Amino acid sequence: MGNLLFETGHSKHAIKYHEQALKLNSKEVQALKGLANALYDMNEPQKAVENYKIALSLDSKQSDVHYNLGNALYLLGKTDEAIFHYKQAVELNPSKSESFYNLGNAYCVK
Repeated sequence: MGNLLFETGHSKHAIKYHEQALKLNSKEVQALKGLANALYDMNEPQKAVENYKIALSLDSKQSDVHYNLGNALYLLGKTDEAIFHYKQAVELNPSKSESFYNLGNAYCVK
């Protein structure tokens, strides 16, 4: 339900559903990703970073989480950390052009 709400532009309501899911299982990677995405969408990048990092601590092979974490870190001005996560995203999913693009942008501002 949280992902559906997020996809339809209702991030504030999505947060509540993802938080509910995490109360039931705090190690649910999909709920952590969904919560982080919704927080990022609600202009809460620091909270998003925290949840992306927890998700990665449970499953470090999530290329989309590395990519999204890179975006949140970049927004916070943490360019070196963003570059690390963009590189991870590229390594895990070399067919996602957005990861290469954002990696290049991060290098340009470094």
